[in-house]
Amino acid sequence: MSALPLDGLRVVDAASLFAGPVIGTMLGDYGADVVKIEQPSGDNLRSLGWEKDGVSLWWALIGRNKRSVTLKLSDPAGAEVARKLLTDADVFIENFRTGTLERWGLGWDVLHELNPNLVMVRTTGFGQTGPYATRPGFGTIAESMTGYAHTNGFPDGPPTLPPFALGDGVAAMTGAFAVMMASGGATRRAAPGRSSTSRSTSRCSGSSAPRPSSTSSSESSRSARATPRRSRRRATPTARRTGAGSGSPRARSRLPSG
Repeated sequence: MSALPLDGLRVVDAASLFAGPVIGTMLGDYGADVVKIEQPSGDNLRSLGWEKDGVSLWWALIGRNKRSVTLKLSDPAGAEVARKLLTDADVFIENFRTGTLERWGLGWDVLHELNPNLVMVRTTGFGQTGPYATRPGFGTIAESMTGYAHTNGFPDGPPTLPPFALGDGVAAMTGAFAVMMASGGATRRAAPGRSSTSRSTSRCSGSSAPRPSSTSSSESSRSARATPRRSRRRATPTARRTGAGSGSPRARSRLPSG
């Protein structure tokens, strides 16, 4: 079997639900080694939506190509294990509310010092800076605030949300693209690379500054290296890999029209 394009790329996925995890899913489809960090009670997708043989179809779809480990990141011991996982990782995906990882000792400044080659993708509703930065976000909020729900549906009907995770899917595809730009671009230029993405905008630039300043909903940064690393030590010998499945419509909420 021929090697896949991302063979040797090590990804740690600590995100939940859709936008962040789908970034890891797509990278895994192309050969990346994706380690999924689940909370002690299990990932939310394991109990969401339709099931077959006791397995959530959402989990089968988005959890494919991933090896799972259980960590409580809010606990100092769990955070320490996460830092060890990230020491030689290439990509870290998260979607906690802005400031949460910093409180747990897993912020960008800490991780960048620990692993200067790390790409960190942060998927949030309103970015890491700005007046809305600490607000929670969800795909339906983006689909409504951008005006999509207002223009969708029928002229004599109410604002209508899409029947699938549109905002999350767009954010995930843009995030995966940003990871590739931060990785390949930085290596090619032999200078730190940076990219950021949100549900409605994307940006890719190079900078020697240690931390991005952006209002978009996720950010990633990597220092240059001459050649990609092809061998990775596994995070845990007891990690498990999940299979593929098919998705189902998600539950949706509607914001009142203005």
